[in-house]
Amino acid sequence: MMIAARAEQAMREGRLVEALADLAKLKSLVPQDPQVYLMSAFAQRASGDAQQAKIEFRKALELGPNDIGIRGQFASWLYDIGDFDDAVAEFDYILRLQPRHLDAQIDRALALAKTDRRDEGIEALRMIAKLNGDALRAWSNLAILLREDLQYVDAEAAAQHILSHDPGHTRAHHIIAQCAYEQGRPSAALFAHANEKSPDDLQIIAALAAALIGEDEGEKALELIETRVAANPGWAHGHSILADYRWQFSGEADFGRSFAAALKQMPDNAELWSNYISLTSRALGHEAALELIAEARSSLEDAGGLDLMEANSRSELGEYDKAEALFARSDLESLPESQLSFVRFLTRSKRFEECAKQAEMLVDQGHGADAWPYVSIAWRMLEDARWEWLEGNEAFVQAIDIDGFGDKLPKLAEKLRELHKFNVQPIAQSLRGGTQTEAALFSDSTPIIKTLVKHLRRAIAGYLEGLPEPDPTHPLLGAPREAIRFTGSWSVRLSDAGFHASHIHNQGVVSSAFYVALPDTMGDGKNNAHEGWLAVGEPPPEFNTGLPPIRMVQPKPGRLVLFPSTMWHGTRPFGGGERLTCAFDVGLLGK
Repeated sequence: MMIAARAEQAMREGRLVEALADLAKLKSLVPQDPQVYLMSAFAQRASGDAQQAKIEFRKALELGPNDIGIRGQFASWLYDIGDFDDAVAEFDYILRLQPRHLDAQIDRALALAKTDRRDEGIEALRMIAKLNGDALRAWSNLAILLREDLQYVDAEAAAQHILSHDPGHTRAHHIIAQCAYEQGRPSAALFAHANEKSPDDLQIIAALAAALIGEDEGEKALELIETRVAANPGWAHGHSILADYRWQFSGEADFGRSFAAALKQMPDNAELWSNYISLTSRALGHEAALELIAEARSSLEDAGGLDLMEANSRSELGEYDKAEALFARSDLESLPESQLSFVRFLTRSKRFEECAKQAEMLVDQGHGADAWPYVSIAWRMLEDARWEWLEGNEAFVQAIDIDGFGDKLPKLAEKLRELHKFNVQPIAQSLRGGTQTEAALFSDSTPIIKTLVKHLRRAIAGYLEGLPEPDPTHPLLGAPREAIRFTGSWSVRLSDAGFHASHIHNQGVVSSAFYVALPDTMGDGKNNAHEGWLAVGEPPPEFNTGLPPIRMVQPKPGRLVLFPSTMWHGTRPFGGGERLTCAFDVGLLGK
């Protein structure tokens, strides 16, 4: 049909308005054809209207309920947008129709592993792999999931199984190298071997650079990334890695010079501009970011993204009228990150009723990890009693002195110092005046680290047991408590008036600080002497709320502090010496 062909051509060329108009005509001409609604779903998906895309997909399935092709595409898209439970349901439907559909079995297991039934998903994938020895896609994904869960022996065994069928399998070589790196074993040679199998895989190049730094080959790492970004000027992530490494090694002001060189070749590359501006705003401040934004405007035709970045910078500089005008012409509906930027602007400009409304809406949309901290500020400033429900319970912040570990602290401190390879803090992190380790700390196979993790797991279990009754609407109390997963772990080394700016963590449910070594310059709490203390519940000073911390915690060697990841937290500066800590985020899982 001519209209269908015309709509398909318009979709291929990105003329989505024209495509949707033709598809609307087709619906009236052939209202029972599921393929028309499938095309419409694709067009709505491409236009960014996920809700309407779902409606079109479901209409296509209503007309063709047993069409596995349509249902499979819908399920895969649901997975891509993070609707994992719905994706599982769609794969279940496919498997009722075709129980031996191997790809659907694998995809269902992968989607299940993204829900709070992660262990069930991994076991399902393990069984699929066991029954299908040559199904390398199942084995590869199983190895990845096992590595993510720190089951390194099984992950490496799965990767070796793949290599027994396909010796040149790049992903398997990469997984073996990654397992070695994360356990603190020499891995640069393994990554180099993986790179030989796939010379153009930039993800392997990035991992090789990290491994070189871990083996005290920082200069080689910088040279490697420099060479690759020069050969691949559009590799925005590579430029970001190089810029951050340059900053952490020397704090040099021209840390982003590879961006500048690449943009001379590709001035219309919006991703390069975005990454460069973002890093500059964090490292050098928003005035410097505005200068880059002005440059970018002369090179990019579509200024929508620049409007949002400029709005952020104007807001952070207190230029609220200019910021609001820029927010007004930005697309705030399509991306949660844009809406969160607007919420931050409302907080800075002290429009707390609007802030509460917008932040609560983001919570309802599933973005609570980022939005709850702003709900907290708004409720406290509005004297809304709900803030007590959200953050006021004393059980939420617990200081736990780890018994039986005190004599091991010197050995742990020695190990942690070995892992600190940089001279300056990472650009995008909260610490000021110190350094942070890069690899996941708790995956390190060193005995002292493994011993620490065992003690911490017991303490976390006790913390969870001491929480109030479950509440499905609460960001902490609504999470399952049957199992935990470390979603991040690292060490921070502060010195000479160093501190953490107040921040939150959006990758966990429970966050932490474990104190390993402390200087004599820490405050003792007398006469308001809180140097080096942890302040929980205190918003960042740039918001100028005047809100005090909900809890001040005195650091002590061997002390663990646990608190909800959505609570603002930071530390007070201290006089001098070394303040050495471990920190981690915990995800809470069902059985």
